Amino acid sequence: MKKFYKMIIDVIEVHFSVIFFLLLFVSMIGQVVMRYILNNPSPALYEISSYSFVWVTLLSAAYAKRLNKHIRFNILVEKFSRKKQIVIEIIFDIIVIFTFSISLYPVISQSIWYKIIKSQVLRIPWTYLIICLPLFMILLIIHNIESIIEKIKEFKQLGEK
Repeated sequence: MKKFYKMIIDVIEVHFSVIFFLLLFVSMIGQVVMRYILNNPSPALYEISSYSFVWVTLLSAAYAKRLNKHIRFNILVEKFSRKKQIVIEIIFDIIVIFTFSISLYPVISQSIWYKIIKSQVLRIPWTYLIICLPLFMILLIIHNIESIIEKIKEFKQLGEK
């Protein structure tokens, strides 16, 4: 079960990120060629690069949280003992879980509502473009729960010493 879970998370965070990054890269190269070499800018390539950028950013942010490699402002936290640092980190993780849990339903509802709006050039329903936000929120909730479990284990190990 754990291997299946890890595979699903990897497909979403790693493989989808790579696909959207390649889409972003190719569309931006295409934009440069169309605009500066052929002197004929392509609005479709601009749309693809814009939406790919959002997907890559949000999926990569969730992946960074999973690996605990995200940007952190911990100058003050580092001055405390490791036990206090763990407690502070758990509190922040709980705040994120609480905030995202409360806002998840409205965000999903709004994302579904966006199906009536289509992108200007490609005519893709916005639901497919915006669904990355609730996906990001779900992934962050999952990773924060995993983080809390790991920090509780670490806290217990520090207590035994």
